[in-house]
Amino acid sequence: MQFAAGWPIFADVVLLRYDVSMSGDFTGQFYEKLVPYGGIELPVSGTITVNPDCSYASTLNVTIQGVPVAIPTRGVFFDGGKKMYGLNMNQDPTGTLYSFGQGQRIGQ
Repeated sequence: MQFAAGWPIFADVVLLRYDVSMSGDFTGQFYEKLVPYGGIELPVSGTITVNPDCSYASTLNVTIQGVPVAIPTRGVFFDGGKKMYGLNMNQDPTGTLYSFGQGQRIGQ
């Protein structure tokens, strides 16, 4: 991603803790630290499908500033399923990305 001149540089860390049913439905907590913001904690629910090669597709359902949002993600589990890497697969035609917790525009 290339940022326009003058845009701030930031770091964003997300941690998900959730319980998954055998059907792939999950509920839990979403934690985010978007520098300079911190301490963002939201309830999360959704669905996940894990493939035999440990790749996955999921939908995270969160409420951002009072508005329910479904965020499609794709990624991979590793370290025996204890860790995962994922990307927001938002298909917004403008290409705008948002902080999950703050609901603020962060890039395009």
